[in-house]
Amino acid sequence: GKRGFKLTSEERQEIERFARMFPDWSHKKLHMFLSEHSVSTLYRYLAKKDMLVRNRCPGFHKKPRPRSAWKVVRKKLPKDYQVYKPGDLVVLDSIVEFVDAAFNKLYFVTCVDIATRIGFALVTKNHSSKAAKALLGKMEEVLQTKIKAVLTDNGSEFLAYFHKACKDQGIEHFFTRPRTPKDNAICERFNLTLQQHLYWRVDLTGPLHKINEVLADWLVEYNCLRPHESLNM
Repeated sequence: GKRGFKLTSEERQEIERFARMFPDWSHKKLHMFLSEHSVSTLYRYLAKKDMLVRNRCPGFHKKPRPRSAWKVVRKKLPKDYQVYKPGDLVVLDSIVEFVDAAFNKLYFVTCVDIATRIGFALVTKNHSSKAAKALLGKMEEVLQTKIKAVLTDNGSEFLAYFHKACKDQGIEHFFTRPRTPKDNAICERFNLTLQQHLYWRVDLTGPLHKINEVLADWLVEYNCLRPHESLNM
């Protein structure tokens, strides 16, 4: 038959008492106070009673995570969503670049209008939703029309002030699926084009205003001069 624990009722109560007294102690640590029993006996008995650390101390393996004060209902873009005119759908993304040996960062917030393929971007040293909100306003100026809907990933730069600006202005905010960059393939491709065609033109460790000046010149070239395969050249 199956090997038993050979524990008396009093011994079982004593093991359970210590286990409840120290819920985050493993059976090996409890063994120091219950040395009359083997380590394996303690483990098998606690496992049978569902009293291993993971059962009697559920919070032991969890790290506290701060909850965002911005509660957002994350709508998905309908598969049949129709785009006819500029501003019907603008897709946004961001790029993080380490620019020197000290691991200093630059953040590019990017967007593309689906109807026209007009692209726009900003460079910032602060990965905040205020930068994305500013980009949204500038994109409306470029398109010269109201933006009706946007599509972003689930990054924090597209929550908070950005999401509030969308809500205040009546802009529908759609989200891609987590860890699914193909849901925003057009903006991902724009990001690659920006990296390939901009970075060699400017020192990314230089002043922020200088980088934005070179970026602005490149955006004029991209939107007004550069042939686009997606628009039949």
